Amino acid sequence: MNPKDLNRIQVDGILESLPFFHGRCLRAYYQGRQLCIDTAFGLSLTYDWDSLARVTLPRSYGPYLCGLCGQQGPSSPTVQVPDTWKMAEVPGCGPICGPLCPGPCPGARRTRLAGDEYCGLLAAAHGPFSPCYAALDPLPFMDNCLDDACRHYGARHIVCRALAAFAVACQALGVHLRPWRTPDFCRECAGLRRDSG
Repeated sequence: MNPKDLNRIQVDGILESLPFFHGRCLRAYYQGRQLCIDTAFGLSLTYDWDSLARVTLPRSYGPYLCGLCGQQGPSSPTVQVPDTWKMAEVPGCGPICGPLCPGPCPGARRTRLAGDEYCGLLAAAHGPFSPCYAALDPLPFMDNCLDDACRHYGARHIVCRALAAFAVACQALGVHLRPWRTPDFCRECAGLRRDSG
């Protein structure tokens, strides 16, 4: 992927335009606003050009995956996240942030952000995302939304990004969602409202 040109990817050192097909072995194309890459052996990757990357593999690969990508072994209840995701050594960028970790979210702010007008919309019992709950647990998405929104003092574009990530994950599972964007909340086009406080 070339961050300067979102319509091209690099394949074997050569920039190729999207959509790109190499027989049935490799397909790279857009689906909505996501880059999708599929291989003949069943690996699929989607990337939203922002923060959500999703990799899926057939179940037959399950026993061969561990840690970040799959099941943990029975003998190790905790697994270190491998450092293979790093592009280079950057001070403060690692699996443990130590003193650089943000402090806990103040209780009053977290409670406000857990309301339906912010991250709580993800898990609202009768909300627009409820058709997805049988297929996908919204609570990890809500926890991530709360952490990010708290760090950014409730900035709406951060909340909207988290809601959109859940919507994309639900749609990838074939779930049809009710409309959740409004002219005043997470409208898709320019002018996202950025509230703080």
